Amino acid sequence: MKKIQMFLTIALLGALIGQYIFIKDQAKESLSASILKATQDSNATVTKLFINSLYPEIEDVLQLNNASAASALLSKAEFELVDAVIRKFVLGTDVLKVKVYSVTGLTKYSSDVSQVGEDKSANTGFMAALRGSAGSQITHRDAFSAMEGEVFNRDLVASYIPIRGSDSSVIGVAELYTDRTPAIQQSERRFEDLQFVLIISMTIVLLFAFGVVGLSFAISKQR
Repeated sequence: MKKIQMFLTIALLGALIGQYIFIKDQAKESLSASILKATQDSNATVTKLFINSLYPEIEDVLQLNNASAASALLSKAEFELVDAVIRKFVLGTDVLKVKVYSVTGLTKYSSDVSQVGEDKSANTGFMAALRGSAGSQITHRDAFSAMEGEVFNRDLVASYIPIRGSDSSVIGVAELYTDRTPAIQQSERRFEDLQFVLIISMTIVLLFAFGVVGLSFAISKQR
């Protein structure tokens, strides 16, 4: 009888632990996914607004829709013009860094000038965006070179967004790094609160179940 009671206790404990791990993982994944989705949608909107409102000012410089210019780097004067337009556009937002790629994967523009000219043609995020699908990931940086200078301990969402021409075809890819530190910290606090509630709830369920099992065996003994 004691062996059966012990088996039921262990089985119940294992089931509750498994349920706790499952709910915890699902909740964490859901919180991260919601932040990613919201930020990616926001970055896509920012990119579209830029293309619709300011891209005509620098279209002849970037020449994203010119296949023969896709592998050509900007001159110093051209870079400074594009840089001024982009910096003015994102001023006061949570966008920390912007990169623009041609369809060949060449980094035509980056707010970090040292990255201009890099080949990102093999990057999975770039390739997906080139096919028309935006993609994002959360990344933590102890130090990050932002437009306004070096920043530290930031949780960022890096998004690859297709740049579409007037005929809706993809003519390039924008990569935006957005500071989501406050939102991610808030989600972590919510997650900690959820963990606490789960632990308390499952402890109560476990104690109740132990009581029921113990009572049932006590009654069976009396019989």
